[in-house]
Amino acid sequence: PNSKIRLVDASIHVFSSVFGLFEGGKQERAMIMLAELLPMSLRSGGKFNVGNALMTDSERKVKNKQENIFASNLAATLLAVTQALHLHEASTSTDKGPPWMRRARDILFVLLSSPYDLVRRASAECLATLALSTRGMGGGIHGFQQAIIDSLEE
Repeated sequence: PNSKIRLVDASIHVFSSVFGLFEGGKQERAMIMLAELLPMSLRSGGKFNVGNALMTDSERKVKNKQENIFASNLAATLLAVTQALHLHEASTSTDKGPPWMRRARDILFVLLSSPYDLVRRASAECLATLALSTRGMGGGIHGFQQAIIDSLEE
């Protein structure tokens, strides 16, 4: 198991290191693929699911552990990507950042509803990093902050 964990950690690091080198469309597609990795329990927004209701306690524990791993790795990936950002992101036509940032923000809002405190904390830190990285863009940090507030009000 230790080698698998190291492999995932290395993959997150490599992905975040090269993410800024891709063009905007590929960055957005990468965020779409990451969004598909969101655990179903977080994507459904807490809605009733017959499959979950019929699970045994042992099945539920295994599922919760797997969902925690997925959510943790997803939060770690987004946090690594945003921390690796440089000022090259300042070239955008919108005041809310490039499309991939909006997709990342949407994923992070979903992760904020995770039952795991580490996932919530990483998501909040990533949202703050995204907000700070939009400084110098058309709407600046205030435009991105307004987008966050608008999403929270929905």
